[in-house]
Amino acid sequence: MNLIHILPVTQSINIEQPYEMYLLQELQKVAHGENGEAILDIIKDKIGYKILDNGCYELGAGGQIEDVFMMADRIEAAEIILPDVMGDMHATIDATTDALEYIYKTGRQSDYYYMAVCQGSDWDEYMACAKMFAGFDEVDVIGIPKKFMREAICRGDSGSQVVGSVRTAALMRTEFAQALSEEPEFKSGRKQIHMLGVSWSPLELQKVEKVIRSCDTNLIVENLKRGVPPISSWATFGEKYTLEKELNELQLYDLQKIIEEGF
Repeated sequence: MNLIHILPVTQSINIEQPYEMYLLQELQKVAHGENGEAILDIIKDKIGYKILDNGCYELGAGGQIEDVFMMADRIEAAEIILPDVMGDMHATIDATTDALEYIYKTGRQSDYYYMAVCQGSDWDEYMACAKMFAGFDEVDVIGIPKKFMREAICRGDSGSQVVGSVRTAALMRTEFAQALSEEPEFKSGRKQIHMLGVSWSPLELQKVEKVIRSCDTNLIVENLKRGVPPISSWATFGEKYTLEKELNELQLYDLQKIIEEGF
């Protein structure tokens, strides 16, 4: 399993990742910022498997799938995450199939690997969505969202109840990944699984590390910023985390050790 640590872009280009796999976010913001083009040049020349995120990070208000492909071409990405709509299976199917239609029309089926993210309001919808996407030839990877089942499980919770419910949702997500991996397309190796983010604790990954290709997370990075043990649970729910605050030199050193030694 490849564990991808999410860092501010300006720092992610200067740290060694395990298996040289990167997930890149907020590149439209970077492109329009100070030294944006120079930073994109560094990303383009960086050796490694680059996954380009989309949605609110890449499309933004009024954004188009064409913008994602322009950025993917600019940085020479290897894989693109197709659009999805949080918690909505039908809207996600529409968004993903629209993107695939664009890919067909422009003849870009072989230009990139493509990840489709399953969404839904309950287990059955998530599974139906994942199986549908796994049946598309152009889809190589199924992404399981970080907030899998969270809305349904946490509905009506308050205070400390939320903590327990988020943990329950996180454990259900690991069970979902295990169940999905038993489907023929995944057992044969034709399709792979990526977990988008860590919901509760990096220790979740011990349950799925043999059945998923990769997982991205900013949890360990944020824990280092907050001065708490990097492998501890994400204890402060609802807090706004940002990719703009960079790690100091000591925190970067600690992260490099975690990457080298494994979690």
